[in-house]
Order: sequence, then structure tokens, then C-alpha cells
Amino acid sequence: MKYREYKVNDDGLEKRLGVLGEVHLYNAAESAIAEVIVPTYDTIGMEGSGKSTVFNSLLALVYTPSGLAYAAATGRLKSSADQIAKKHHKQIIRLEESENVTFPFLQKLSIITMGLISIPLVPFDIYRYLKFGDPSCEGTEAYQKRLEIEQKNGLLTKFQNYAFKNNFPIRDAMMADKAIEILQTRSNNVLVICGKKHFPGVTAHLQKKLDLEERASFESVSDFSQKDIAKRLTHNI
Repeated sequence: MKYREYKVNDDGLEKRLGVLGEVHLYNAAESAIAEVIVPTYDTIGMEGSGKSTVFNSLLALVYTPSGLAYAAATGRLKSSADQIAKKHHKQIIRLEESENVTFPFLQKLSIITMGLISIPLVPFDIYRYLKFGDPSCEGTEAYQKRLEIEQKNGLLTKFQNYAFKNNFPIRDAMMADKAIEILQTRSNNVLVICGKKHFPGVTAHLQKKLDLEERASFESVSDFSQKDIAKRLTHNI
């Protein structure tokens, strides 16, 4: 989990913009942090289109087995930022157009293929998570192994990058542009919630387009505690 909070100068008006980079399934520590951050914003900009499409239905079908295995084996069963936003009755606006616009056909096919491959590997995945820990949590053996595999950049990594990251520049820019539109026309404070791998692209695009002053940031769950962000956020409400 990563976070940036900015003060925005919009034609003399001071506004507030946050970006939260998440793993889409939350553990207890990440959920607790989201419980601190989300209520301090009025408007939440969420990754994705939220539209019901054939592609989204297929994604849910083929990734549910591996997603459930990951959540159960690593304890990622806690309330996510979007669930917390709904609980606090925040305005939620989707930041992307339909996946038919943002995902080319071959990329969709690649993502579905990866999902189908993952289904028979679920028992192995459960064993792997229980033995080596959560690959999304820094400090675990699983996290280190994942970094090593990514750095080798083998054929499987290249295929995964094509399937999941090929359209990141387009999507990152789209999310950032929509957040800017919301901030300039509909709300004085906006929290963008996106996948952690989208975080660098979204923040870089926002920094190019807006007059920003960074007010708070953290790069990990432990960093959040060390910087005492919770106290600062509460003070800013």
C-alpha cells in the first residue's frame, strides 16, 4: 500500500488530492489504514469502469478460484477502501471508460488465458502462500522470490506484463485526467484509489498537469506507522 496527499492550487482555490495505491484484497493492517484515510475525503475516484461487460464477467469467473485461495491463505479478507467508502456514504466515481475501450482484444485474451492457467494451480498456490507468506507484503520470503522472478524477466514474466501492463500508460493517464476533472468541477477533495502498480503512473501524470504541494506520503504499511500519518490526517479533517 502506498499513499500521497497533495495540496492543489486551482486558480487560487486550495484543494486536497490523495492517491492510494492498493492491493485489491486487503489484510488487517491495510484495512486499518484505509479506515483512517478514506473518511477524510468527500469524493472517491475508483479504478475501473464499474460496468457490467462480458469481459468483466469472464474475469470474475476465471479468477475467483485463485483469488479466494490467495485471500484465505494470506488473511486478505478485510474491508477494502471501496467498502469503507460505501460504509461512510462517500460519493464514488469511476475513473475509467468501458474495458472495451481500454483493453485491446489480444490483451483481453491474454488475461483470460492467464486466469484459466491459474485454476489448476490453486492447490499449489495455497501451499506456497502458507509456506512462504504473502507475495504482496514486503519482508516475506514470497515477496523476495517474486522480485527475483520479475527481475529475471523470463517468458512467463513477459507474458504477464503484456497481459496486465500493456495498457497501463493509457489507463494511468485516463484515471489521472478523470480525477483532475472531478477536482476542478465537482469536489474540493478527491481520493484516487488504484492498484499499487498504477500508483507511479497516476501520480506522475497528476504532477505534470497540476500545481501540487506534497503534504503526506508513505511507501508501505510500516512507513505509515513510522511517519504517524494517521495523526496528520485526522488534524486535516
